[in-house]
Parts: sequence; C-alpha cells; structure tokens
Amino acid sequence: MINVDGVMQYCFWLRKQTGVNVRLPKENEWEYAAKGGNKTKGYVYSGSNTIDEVAWYGRNAEDRTHEVGTKKPNELGIFDMSGNVMELCESLKLNRGESLSANSISFFSRGGSWSSASEYCRLGNPEPNPRYGIRSTFGGFRPIKMK
Repeated sequence: MINVDGVMQYCFWLRKQTGVNVRLPKENEWEYAAKGGNKTKGYVYSGSNTIDEVAWYGRNAEDRTHEVGTKKPNELGIFDMSGNVMELCESLKLNRGESLSANSISFFSRGGSWSSASEYCRLGNPEPNPRYGIRSTFGGFRPIKMK
C-alpha cells in the first residue's frame, strides 16, 4: 500500500542509494507519456481504443494487480498506463502573484486501476489524491529520472 508521504520518502531514499535524481511526474508529463508522446495515435486508453488489449481493470483483473507487461504497450513502449494501478502524479497550482509553498502542490492519481470501471481508465481522467490521504491498495507510482 502506498501514500504520498511514503512515495516521497522512497524517491529521497532512491536518490541517496543510487545518486540518480528521481521524482513523481507532473500530470502533464504523465499524460504526454500515456498518450504516446510524439507518436500518439489518439487512443482512448494508453495504446488502444480497446481496453482489454492494454489494461487490467474491474472487468478482467480478478480483483488483483497483474505483472507489468502482460498487456500491449502504448506507442512509446510503455506498459500499464491504463489500468492495473492508478499512478500518483504532482500538479502545481499557483494563482497569480502567489509564491510556491507546500500548499501549492496537489496530487492526482491517473490511469485507473484493477478495480476501476473502464471509464476511469481513459486518458485525461485525473482523480484527486489528498497529500495526507488514506493508504491505497490500488495505487502505485512511476518515478521519473530528472536530468
């Protein structure tokens, strides 16, 4: 099970262990990758218009997560961005003239999960995720490497 604080601690730990600077993707970065980047074909789900080809979700997942890569990847070769587990992303919300603070960062889950109905696995369907929220058994994260 994960929550936002645990994910942030993991990213910090991974930086210390490997020297590689990682973080959660911003919502727009996650969506760009899920849609297939510059190779996008405009699919409803990440890699297909047919959900069963690319996602483990409420109708086919048998109430559990599945090994990554057992469904088709999207146009960039990335697996499981629709279904299996919802992925935690950051979103920066600043009003004009407002300075950056801990309250400026919101967290959203993207991509749907093994327990989701198909409509929640569609691209462009963010779900708010409170910073100090309840731990989730259907959530996950995909840290990205910073340059």
